[in-house]
Amino acid sequence: MKPGEPCILRGRFPAAYIGAVTLILRLRLARLLSLACLSAATVAEASSLPVITTQPYSLAAVPGGSATLSVTATGLGPLTFQWRFNGTNINGATNATLPLSNVQLSDKGFYSVLTRNPAGFVASEPAYLHRLRPDICGRFVP
Repeated sequence: MKPGEPCILRGRFPAAYIGAVTLILRLRLARLLSLACLSAATVAEASSLPVITTQPYSLAAVPGGSATLSVTATGLGPLTFQWRFNGTNINGATNATLPLSNVQLSDKGFYSVLTRNPAGFVASEPAYLHRLRPDICGRFVP
């Protein structure tokens, strides 16, 4: 046989040998196909996670004023939301918008939202709520 020529087996081989080689090839093919299916399933699962299309953005509010944070997301439904303040869940804050009224100094901080669907969840970027305070001339400053 010369380099580059195809390998051609000549002669007779026992049926048991041919059967064993066939079985090995089938098992290897099945393993490759199962790995390909597993990879495709993993990609499909990752791609079905929600996608945040509009992140919440930082705001400033005057004392006693109001502010509204919001998020926009897409993905396989149903989508659910959980707003967080400084990393802690806010009870009852489960909509795409978070209205804040009568803003006080204690409301100043980082807000984020977890967006979920059956495939899992993604977290938004944090938005900072500034509470403006009046200066000596009555103007509101950070």
